[in-house]
Amino acid sequence: MRRLKKFWFLLVFVLFVLPVYGFGEEKEYTPEEIIKLLHDLGYEYCKKEPSKDILDNIVWNAIIRENDFDHKYILSVPTDCSNPKKIEDITACKLIKEEIFSDQCISAIPLVYKNYKILGTETIYTQKFKLELKKVKVLYNRIGIFDPYILGDSLKGCKAGFCFKKDQSLVNYYFVRTSKGWRLFVHAERDELYDLPVPPCAVIKQYETVYLKVTPENFEKYVCEVIRVPTTNRIKKEILTVIKALEKIK
Repeated sequence: MRRLKKFWFLLVFVLFVLPVYGFGEEKEYTPEEIIKLLHDLGYEYCKKEPSKDILDNIVWNAIIRENDFDHKYILSVPTDCSNPKKIEDITACKLIKEEIFSDQCISAIPLVYKNYKILGTETIYTQKFKLELKKVKVLYNRIGIFDPYILGDSLKGCKAGFCFKKDQSLVNYYFVRTSKGWRLFVHAERDELYDLPVPPCAVIKQYETVYLKVTPENFEKYVCEVIRVPTTNRIKKEILTVIKALEKIK
């Protein structure tokens, strides 16, 4: 009898307890859940210690690549659609040919938001390639935009690469059903950077770690496309002004 009880206890443990602690099948996330995961990563990034590698402190390098998010949940645009080989690239090229992403509204410059709201989801079936897609409408309370490319430039209404602008911004996210589950399709010009919305704290952290701590000491070592100018005293003052304003918002 004792052996029988032990057997049933072990069976219950394997079937019900282990899956809860991550030993079961991997959960397939819905598009809405993936969007929440995406934004949660933005805030998780804010809490972590800065990396010694400067590229890991560029906002979306750090956020998207954390937990391998870009490979798990994003279907990016391949550089060449003439002869795609990977199944993900083949799917992405099919989506490009469908030309249904004209209203995707994902900017080449990161949108900085205070909060967001999912307005609704629309299911789409493509006729030509028989693909199932979901279009998710997300409304953001936008604080402004962050463009490190204009760091050091004198533009009206912008300081240290940040332009304040309070309004609402609608972003349409397209998800495609693949053999590995739902994938967010990002139709952007840049291959490795996903310029998706970020919270204010992510911009503050990049300012503090990249522009205030790293570049003044080792600028020549870290010159790249994102960091095009050294942090001069004038830029440093502008950065501190923007950080104070963003801290009030967050």
